[in-house]
Amino acid sequence: MSRGRRRASDAILLLPLPFRWIDRSRGPVAPIFEYGEETVKKGDRCDPVTNNRCSGLQAKDGTQLLYCCKKHCRNVLSDRNNCGACGVRCGFGQLCCKGKCTAVAYDRTVMDFVTTHYPDTVEI
Repeated sequence: MSRGRRRASDAILLLPLPFRWIDRSRGPVAPIFEYGEETVKKGDRCDPVTNNRCSGLQAKDGTQLLYCCKKHCRNVLSDRNNCGACGVRCGFGQLCCKGKCTAVAYDRTVMDFVTTHYPDTVEI
Protein backbone atom coordinates (compact mmCIF):
# COMPACT_ATOMS: atom_id res chain seq x y z
CA MET A 1 0.00 0.00 0.00
CA SER A 2 1.39 3.36 -0.98
CA ARG A 3 1.70 5.83 1.88
CA GLY A 4 3.06 8.69 -0.24
CA ARG A 5 1.22 11.56 -1.81
CA ARG A 6 -1.75 10.50 -3.86
CA ARG A 7 -2.58 12.11 -7.20
CA ALA A 8 -6.18 12.94 -7.99
CA SER A 9 -5.85 11.03 -11.25
CA ASP A 10 -5.06 7.68 -9.58
CA ALA A 11 -7.88 5.18 -9.14
CA ILE A 12 -8.91 4.63 -5.52
CA LEU A 13 -10.20 1.24 -4.49
CA LEU A 14 -11.59 0.44 -1.03
CA LEU A 15 -10.62 -3.07 0.01
CA PRO A 16 -11.52 -4.89 3.22
CA LEU A 17 -8.51 -5.41 5.42
CA PRO A 18 -8.26 -8.45 7.69
CA PHE A 19 -10.74 -8.09 10.52
CA ARG A 20 -9.92 -8.13 14.20
CA TRP A 21 -11.92 -9.46 17.11
CA ILE A 22 -12.99 -7.10 19.89
CA ASP A 23 -13.63 -8.50 23.33
CA ARG A 24 -16.58 -6.81 25.00
CA SER A 25 -17.08 -7.35 28.69
CA ARG A 26 -20.89 -7.51 28.45
CA GLY A 27 -21.50 -9.24 25.17
CA PRO A 28 -20.26 -11.70 22.62
CA VAL A 29 -17.07 -11.28 20.70
CA ALA A 30 -17.83 -9.57 17.38
CA PRO A 31 -15.76 -9.14 14.24
CA ILE A 32 -14.96 -5.59 13.17
CA PHE A 33 -14.12 -5.00 9.50
CA GLU A 34 -11.76 -2.20 8.63
CA TYR A 35 -11.54 -0.55 5.23
CA GLY A 36 -8.42 1.07 3.86
CA GLU A 37 -7.69 3.08 0.76
CA GLU A 38 -5.39 1.59 -1.81
CA THR A 39 -4.06 3.43 -4.83
CA VAL A 40 -4.05 1.27 -7.94
CA LYS A 41 -1.93 2.35 -10.89
CA LYS A 42 -0.45 0.96 -14.09
CA GLY A 43 2.22 -1.67 -13.43
CA ASP A 44 0.97 -2.72 -9.99
CA ARG A 45 1.03 -6.45 -9.25
CA CYS A 46 -2.24 -8.36 -9.34
CA ASP A 47 -3.62 -11.85 -9.85
CA PRO A 48 -6.64 -12.38 -12.13
CA VAL A 49 -8.14 -14.98 -9.76
CA THR A 50 -7.15 -14.18 -6.18
CA ASN A 51 -6.20 -10.47 -6.26
CA ASN A 52 -8.01 -8.89 -9.22
CA ARG A 53 -7.70 -5.31 -8.00
CA CYS A 54 -7.57 -3.44 -11.31
CA SER A 55 -10.27 -5.06 -13.43
CA GLY A 56 -11.84 -2.31 -15.51
CA LEU A 57 -10.66 0.62 -13.39
CA GLN A 58 -10.36 4.00 -15.05
CA ALA A 59 -7.33 6.06 -14.04
CA LYS A 60 -5.72 9.37 -14.97
CA ASP A 61 -9.04 11.18 -15.51
CA GLY A 62 -10.40 8.44 -17.78
CA THR A 63 -7.42 8.30 -20.14
CA GLN A 64 -6.35 4.88 -18.84
CA LEU A 65 -8.37 1.69 -18.52
CA LEU A 66 -6.62 -0.81 -16.24
CA TYR A 67 -7.03 -4.58 -16.45
CA CYS A 68 -5.12 -7.38 -14.74
CA CYS A 69 -3.12 -8.99 -17.56
CA LYS A 70 -1.10 -11.97 -16.34
CA LYS A 71 0.28 -10.53 -13.08
CA HIS A 72 0.32 -6.75 -13.62
CA CYS A 73 -2.22 -3.96 -14.09
CA ARG A 74 -2.04 -2.84 -17.73
CA ASN A 75 -3.56 0.10 -19.58
CA VAL A 76 -5.43 -1.62 -22.43
CA LEU A 77 -5.94 1.70 -24.24
CA SER A 78 -2.24 2.16 -25.07
CA ASP A 79 -0.28 -1.02 -24.29
CA ARG A 80 1.01 -2.67 -27.51
CA ASN A 81 1.05 -6.11 -25.86
CA ASN A 82 -2.47 -5.80 -24.41
CA CYS A 83 -4.34 -3.58 -26.87
CA GLY A 84 -8.06 -3.44 -26.12
CA ALA A 85 -7.88 -6.65 -24.08
CA CYS A 86 -5.27 -8.80 -22.37
CA GLY A 87 -3.00 -10.67 -24.76
CA VAL A 88 -3.93 -8.75 -27.94
CA ARG A 89 -0.62 -7.70 -29.52
CA CYS A 90 -0.16 -5.02 -32.14
CA GLY A 91 1.88 -5.95 -35.19
CA PHE A 92 5.04 -4.41 -36.60
CA GLY A 93 4.59 -0.70 -37.35
CA GLN A 94 1.46 -0.45 -35.22
CA LEU A 95 0.77 1.34 -31.96
CA CYS A 96 -2.16 0.90 -29.63
CA CYS A 97 -4.37 4.00 -29.84
CA LYS A 98 -7.57 4.08 -27.79
CA GLY A 99 -7.55 0.28 -27.52
CA LYS A 100 -7.11 -0.41 -31.26
CA CYS A 101 -3.97 -1.34 -33.17
CA THR A 102 -3.26 1.49 -35.61
CA ALA A 103 -0.73 1.55 -38.44
CA VAL A 104 0.90 4.87 -37.61
CA ALA A 105 2.96 4.90 -40.81
CA TYR A 106 -0.24 5.19 -42.85
CA ASP A 107 -2.60 6.93 -40.42
CA ARG A 108 -0.60 9.78 -38.91
CA THR A 109 -3.66 11.96 -38.21
CA VAL A 110 -4.90 9.50 -35.60
CA MET A 111 -1.64 9.50 -33.68
CA ASP A 112 -1.23 13.29 -33.98
CA PHE A 113 -4.65 13.72 -32.40
CA VAL A 114 -3.96 11.21 -29.63
CA THR A 115 -0.51 12.55 -28.73
CA THR A 116 -1.81 16.13 -28.72
CA HIS A 117 -4.92 15.56 -26.61
CA TYR A 118 -3.84 12.52 -24.57
CA PRO A 119 -0.05 12.72 -24.15
CA ASP A 120 0.09 10.20 -21.28
CA THR A 121 -1.73 7.43 -23.15
CA VAL A 122 0.88 6.61 -25.79
CA GLU A 123 3.57 4.15 -24.69
CA ILE A 124 6.42 3.44 -27.06
